[in-house]
Amino acid sequence: MDKDERKDVTIVVLYADSDTKIRHKRLKETMLLFNEYVRSGLLLLIQTYPEIYPPMKITRRTYNDTIERIAWRSKQVLDFAYLLKYSKSFSEYFLILEDDIESSPHFVSAIQRFIRTRENSEWVSLTFSSFYIIGRLFKSEDLRKLSEFLVLFHLEKPVDLLILQFLDIMVPEKKIVTRRIPGLFQHMGLYSSLDGKIQKAKDRSFSNNIRVYHFPNPPADVVTTIGVYKKHYPEYCCDESDKFFWGSAPKRNDSFDVILRKPANVRRIFVSSGLPSHKEDIIRYAELKVATVFKKMLTDRKAVCSEFNTVALFETGKADATVNTT
Repeated sequence: MDKDERKDVTIVVLYADSDTKIRHKRLKETMLLFNEYVRSGLLLLIQTYPEIYPPMKITRRTYNDTIERIAWRSKQVLDFAYLLKYSKSFSEYFLILEDDIESSPHFVSAIQRFIRTRENSEWVSLTFSSFYIIGRLFKSEDLRKLSEFLVLFHLEKPVDLLILQFLDIMVPEKKIVTRRIPGLFQHMGLYSSLDGKIQKAKDRSFSNNIRVYHFPNPPADVVTTIGVYKKHYPEYCCDESDKFFWGSAPKRNDSFDVILRKPANVRRIFVSSGLPSHKEDIIRYAELKVATVFKKMLTDRKAVCSEFNTVALFETGKADATVNTT
């Protein structure tokens, strides 16, 4: 996060280990490592005590789990319930993260943009990774209800399944896309806090590259002579959606034209291609050019402008130019 993004965020870290010595040890470690952010209020450290948990009256086994495993997962459900209840008044939205994830750069701005694209739609939760609850965003106004739901059914299911069931109750019909692709968070841990459990799953859509700068592009029309794969239209490169352009079989002399709808002061142009999962699928030999005057459309897929000036060459799939053009 940059400084502006930090102003909008409070990170609440819950220490819930049953062993008081371990809990205090980790609290002190965090204070030493991140003292600056604790003092600034960005990091808020809280802990639970064994006395606040209700007695575990396990009368039946579910999911063929042992009594010990049911007790472990039920405590985790209550941990989440307490965290949600505590956090309900800090901000307009609440995001679930775990302590072993990697985030994309400027994930806060990316989340804010995605929320804006859904502001005219009804939603209860938005998703920013492919995992059950990591990267789940809720409206804070729903946290009290979700917390009470978790407390009520803490013995019945693991926390991720209970949260998904809560969403099914709240959203009986799924009318809009609520998951952002690519994902903003990657799960890095391998060993679960539950003994003997290995978590190898990864979000294949995750990218830790800066995909877009966090300011809006000027309004523009986009045309290209490159073939379009399925519904990955070229317009997606310039709007604020989470989608992307996927070109098919580019060839020599193909062009990708961005035509501003009105004059604008342009200081920087950045173009990125490819993904870490497709390292060879990039723009290899191309130039980034600018022109000050749009003349006409040569065809419905190619524009004619005044004399173009080359401002950058593509290197390893990217072009980055600082310009002074009106």
